[in-house]
Amino acid sequence: MIRREIEIDEDLDRMLTKLALEYQGNVNSALTALINGHDALEAFADESEAAHQAALGILRDKAEADFREGRIIDWEDVKSSNGL
Repeated sequence: MIRREIEIDEDLDRMLTKLALEYQGNVNSALTALINGHDALEAFADESEAAHQAALGILRDKAEADFREGRIIDWEDVKSSNGL
């Protein structure tokens, strides 16, 4: 077991304390579950991207062509034309 000391702000401390309630107040268990969940999500995203690589490539290519040919505008132009 490794002991690590970190500094966190008050908001993060409140979030960790709230999350730890689901683990009988054990912050270590809560952080372990959070990191494991993050790793699982990353693996799922990688698998999903690999499984749908062809379709994602088609969507990317279409979006790039639309932008090049002026069929879409960037977010800053949308905001300025709508007074945002």
